[in-house]
Formats: sequence, C-alpha cells, structure tokens
Amino acid sequence: MPEEKKTEEQLRHDIRREFSFSEERDKEKVDSVLELKKKRYDETRKKNELKAKVDELEKSGKPQGENKEPQGNQETQLSVKDSAFLQESKIPVDDWDDVLDYVKYKKQSDKDFDIKKALGSSVLKAELAAKAEERTASNAAHTKKGRGGSSKPDGQALLKQAEKTGEIPESDEEIDAMLDAEWENKSKN
Repeated sequence: MPEEKKTEEQLRHDIRREFSFSEERDKEKVDSVLELKKKRYDETRKKNELKAKVDELEKSGKPQGENKEPQGNQETQLSVKDSAFLQESKIPVDDWDDVLDYVKYKKQSDKDFDIKKALGSSVLKAELAAKAEERTASNAAHTKKGRGGSSKPDGQALLKQAEKTGEIPESDEEIDAMLDAEWENKSKN
C-alpha cells in the first residue's frame, strides 16, 4: 500500500520502526516526522493535480493563459510594434523602465496609450531630459576627478603668484615647481 493512503496510526508505526523510536520516549520526534511526511504527501498530491491539469490543457490544444485577463500586478505587456519602437528610439536602456512605468500608469485611464504616445508626452520628455542631464553631470564629475591627479602644477604661475602676494605654495610638488621655474628664469638671464 502506498504511504499516502496509509492511516495515521500505520504511518506512526512505520516511523517508529524506520527510526527505532519509542512511542513514549520519542513522541515529539514521531510527531514531527509525521507532520513532515504529511506535508510531503500534500505537496506531491498538489503537484500531481497540476500535472494532470497541464496534460489536460495540452490535449485540448489551448494555451494555458488563454482565458485569463492580464492582471495589474504583472509586467507591462508590449506589442511587437511598441517593443520595436522602444528599441529604435534613442532612449538609453537605463530609462526604459521609466517609460514602461509611465505607459502602465497612463493605460489605467487610456487603454489605447502606447510607447509612441508616451515618447511624445512632455511630462516623460522632461523626466528623461532630467535623467540625461544627471547622467552627463555625473560622467563629467568622474572624468574631471581622473584628470586632476595627473596634472603638473604650473611653476611660472606659482612664481608670479608668490611674487605678487608673498604667499608660498603649501604642497611640496608646487614648491618644487615654483623653485624650478625660478631657477630656469635665473639661468636665462
């Protein structure tokens, strides 16, 4: 007899025998193993039911989701036309989620709203422009940081500044550049 069809008492007996448990001493252990087995049998039963449904649907020739309406919590379904339009637009891939979120939002009130209409929207254009500007500023900041460390101080400019104000540069590198410029000027004269 398959274990799934056994009574609770039969299962308890099998568990005690399989694990050498005593009903009196190991009652909690027997109970926990019994619960685990019941859960496993329940999951197996559910799995078999789902398999049977899938087999039935495959025999009938209907796709699984044919009778279901799209729900609000699913991802936005794009038509081939919308998908192609989005790919051909010059919008960075990073912004596609924003476009799709806007389309999803607008479709709540206008069922015919699509990617093309969204890209023509001044609201979305402004948001995308702001993001592009933010990216540009971020890239410029990163680029400037990279250049700053490798440039040499201008000794002549530092020397002129020191002669005008009497202030000496603080870093060793700037002081060396200023002294080199002064030495160069003296050697020319």
